[in-house]
Amino acid sequence: MMAHKGQISEWYPDKGYGFITPVHGGNKVRFTEQALKRRKMRPKRAMPVRFSISKDALGHAQAANIEPLSGISFDVFFAIIFITALGGATFHYRYPIEVVYWLLAVNLLMSLVVALDVCAWRNAKPQTSGAALLFIAVFGGWILPVLSAPFSPLPTRSLLFRAGQWGVMFVHFAVLIYSLSGEGREQMQLIVDSGRWFLSHYLPGFGQ
Repeated sequence: MMAHKGQISEWYPDKGYGFITPVHGGNKVRFTEQALKRRKMRPKRAMPVRFSISKDALGHAQAANIEPLSGISFDVFFAIIFITALGGATFHYRYPIEVVYWLLAVNLLMSLVVALDVCAWRNAKPQTSGAALLFIAVFGGWILPVLSAPFSPLPTRSLLFRAGQWGVMFVHFAVLIYSLSGEGREQMQLIVDSGRWFLSHYLPGFGQ
């Protein structure tokens, strides 16, 4: 079920219902207390939330599985930890700077893809498939999209996609930790040297 982002625009505690305004500025969606994912949640006006769309008994759209979007999400927190660890490894353990350049380039590419998806979404056109996004993420292109997700108007991807993204994130963090070991450093240096050879071989003058 597709998740959406919005803001509680109306809430009537005495009546037990309210309305959510989607971030894209569409029609308000009605919700009831039963739709709150966390029973202890106290709805307030202007509260940012994530929700899905369902149908009531009369076939009208209503919000379901409502949860707050306040605070730093796990994804964002993990991305910050990864960047901090990579920065520390680069400055204190002489981690290959080429890895940083590679991650920067791939994340800029992914950010361009996301920007195009925003334009496509606003014009009701098809967006990049989840499989394609995960393919780019495998090569390191998940950092900037994760950090910008809280500010993006795009609907949240499916749970399957998010699980795949979490898997990629954990694998990359494990690889980073392993590459700081003696054996890991040697293998990482071999990969970097192979990349340098490839570029110098097919791009004459590279590195000179």
